[in-house]
Amino acid sequence: MVTLVNSTDVPQLIPQFQQWVADQWGNVQTPAVSPGESDFPTPIFALENDKLLGGLAFTRHIKPDDDSVGVWINALYVSPDHRKRGIAACLIQMAEVEAVKFGIDELYVYTDVPIIYQKQGWEICKTVDDHTVLRRALAG
Repeated sequence: MVTLVNSTDVPQLIPQFQQWVADQWGNVQTPAVSPGESDFPTPIFALENDKLLGGLAFTRHIKPDDDSVGVWINALYVSPDHRKRGIAACLIQMAEVEAVKFGIDELYVYTDVPIIYQKQGWEICKTVDDHTVLRRALAG
């Protein structure tokens, strides 16, 4: 059974997730867990029998429609052995719930796999080459 947890509950798994992200995308910032940063969600992990299956991390970045800073999903990764099980969708749903807890009213993502987000009601903002920027308005 897959369990979703906050990375603060399993800090020993953070380096593994960061390595997966680095291996997949190179130099992508995956925020370390900052217990003192109470206004921003920490990464979320999917576990099965205490084994890391995947994770999702957030970042702050300029919104696509104005010059203000918004909250983005900057890394969503599921181990290849565990894909096609709905884990990514569960991580995205948990990200939305966590964002609302922090008073965040919208999330953004820049991805080459927009269908994962579109199936959950995310709206396309724009397409850049082979990537798509999507937005999700969140009910608070």
